[in-house]
Amino acid sequence: MHSSSSLARASRRKSFRQASGRCLAGHTGGGTFVLLRSLSRGILTSPLLNSPRPWKLAVAMFLGLGLPLEAGAGAPTFTFVTFDPPGSTATTPSGITPDGLIIGYYTNASGVQHGFMRTPDGTITTFDPPDSTLTTPTSINPDGEIAGAYCDTAACVSSLVGARGFVRHRKGTFVTFAAPAGQILAPIFNVGGPPPDLTPAGAIAGSYAVFGPPFAEHGFVRHRNGTIKTIDLPGSTRTEVIAINPSGTIVGDYDTPAILFAGFIRTPDEKVTTITLPGSCPGNTEPIGGINPAGEVAGVYSDSTCSGTHGYLRTPDGTITTFDPPGSTATTPSAINAAGAITGYFFPHGFVRHPSGTIVVFDPPGSTATFPTEINDSGVIIGTYRDAKSVYHGFVRFRSEDDEDGER
Repeated sequence: MHSSSSLARASRRKSFRQASGRCLAGHTGGGTFVLLRSLSRGILTSPLLNSPRPWKLAVAMFLGLGLPLEAGAGAPTFTFVTFDPPGSTATTPSGITPDGLIIGYYTNASGVQHGFMRTPDGTITTFDPPDSTLTTPTSINPDGEIAGAYCDTAACVSSLVGARGFVRHRKGTFVTFAAPAGQILAPIFNVGGPPPDLTPAGAIAGSYAVFGPPFAEHGFVRHRNGTIKTIDLPGSTRTEVIAINPSGTIVGDYDTPAILFAGFIRTPDEKVTTITLPGSCPGNTEPIGGINPAGEVAGVYSDSTCSGTHGYLRTPDGTITTFDPPGSTATTPSAINAAGAITGYFFPHGFVRHPSGTIVVFDPPGSTATFPTEINDSGVIIGTYRDAKSVYHGFVRFRSEDDEDGER
């Protein structure tokens, strides 16, 4: 049963999430909105809540007013490539294939958000679904098919209501689709998303919201033939689907009258397993880092005080290993690859956790805040970082001598 303090904390989290639209998040005002949205969980469940001025520090973090970055003597160095589509004022990579094809989105000087694709040789192609006024690609499969969400009216951009889903085929053709009701959400937690998440077979998993009143959120799976199945867990008051693996197993989180943000795993035969961690804050086990082909899940949980966030790795047999980079009080896993390597961030740094459990902290040169978004099966990590002028750029981090052989 929740204590009154944990319920109040959870209420603040949910109010902030709903107030932020729980919606299609893009860079606005140089990236401030998407970073506030995606990092709200870490701030709202961290010890900052016990500070007399938590939001002053939050504003300093996210509006670029301070917080120096110290690399430290002897810090490991890595091979980085940074990039921006032409005319970008804020770049967010969101997906990468095994062969290094990168997708993402960027904002131009007019404040319009577009999608992009970057080949391994550095060639960048920009794209938008027909009539799009705001494009958010979130996932790419090995065949180069891209999934995401977009707005097709000016009202959608201003009110953050009415977003649709899309699939872009490798040859550049689009298929668009609507949610059963309300709008497609993209992304939900992490900078860049997913969801929507796309499998090699072309299935898309994600969430949609009906803004009401009352507000309602549901999960969905869309098959290649266009059929969409709504997913609501029995007894839940809100269901959120975050990711899907090639076998069709999905992960997400849900609320009931008794718990909030409880993680779950749902297999193709509709068997549901709730993710629980002994001694954690009730619920609060969101699998925001996704699920890999082996069924390993990366996520975040709150400790027994409901005031800190930590990472976890759950194996298919149910074994859970918790972790934090050194000094972290708000760990946020972003993605897990086939080998079980996990990337993520703890403000203002990025990290990669190898399957052995070794954690390496990293930042692109000149970064004042680093947000890894994805790691492919070769261990190549992509993400976005903020420079000293509060401008956000894309980066690619390649394997270096500091990485562990065979673990990447």
